[in-house]
Amino acid sequence: MNDFGKVLQQLRNDRQWSQRQLAYLSKVSNTEINRIESGKRQQPSLTTLQKLAEAFGMDLDELLNMAGVELSSLSASLEPKKPKDLLKILEQEQQLALNGEILSPEDLEIIKSAVEQGYYLAKKLNKRKKTE
Repeated sequence: MNDFGKVLQQLRNDRQWSQRQLAYLSKVSNTEINRIESGKRQQPSLTTLQKLAEAFGMDLDELLNMAGVELSSLSASLEPKKPKDLLKILEQEQQLALNGEILSPEDLEIIKSAVEQGYYLAKKLNKRKKTE
């Protein structure tokens, strides 16, 4: 996918678009486009790739073929990532820090409790909004 940034930049330059113009047309952030073109983003998400292809008036296969990548060869990393469970992270990590200070086991328990309470409060509030 390293060549994709070069292909993206070439397509953009061929149309005499700035990164900002491509961002506007594709609804992909200017920062993301810059990361792709500079090689900092090795594998953009499938959604990003689709938006870019649409902005250039081509289908995804055509865009990927220009970079020498087949859609079928893309790794599973293009699939949406499975979200991490925050409470599991808090439970599994041996040492966590907040603002540079290592949390004591007691502090960690309080934070876990606060996260759980915040989650249930958010669910309750969202449920109310849906019924209004």
